[in-house]
Amino acid sequence: MIVNLRQVDLANAALSAVREQIHLALDYNTESQLYERGITADGESLGEYSPLTIEIKRQKGQRTDHVTLRDEGDFHRGWFATTDKFPIVFGSTDPKADMLEDKYGNIFGLTQDNKQAFVEDIKPYIVDNCAEALIKALH
Repeated sequence: MIVNLRQVDLANAALSAVREQIHLALDYNTESQLYERGITADGESLGEYSPLTIEIKRQKGQRTDHVTLRDEGDFHRGWFATTDKFPIVFGSTDPKADMLEDKYGNIFGLTQDNKQAFVEDIKPYIVDNCAEALIKALH
């Protein structure tokens, strides 16, 4: 039984929970940070729009109080996270991704507050996955 318990991969159980709920982390990154607050993963402001851009965005019915990195939505829709190992890496398949990262800095990833919130969100899944792995190891 002890040999079986030693073979339980708790890191894999945690990673599995991340995979199951990665959509929450992606929402924290694109919605909470970029769209709602206009900040990078480091908590730095993305900046403000120029008066011309504000007018264009107003005509489109879009947010104008800070840079959101969302116009047509391709960049945000292309968001992904690699969940094959820790650390989790965020990115976007949109062709503008590298240019936007060069211009705005660390836009891929979570702020400390959002990392903590995500961990709280997935704790029940981690516990369930660990319990399942332990039960399997005991049989």
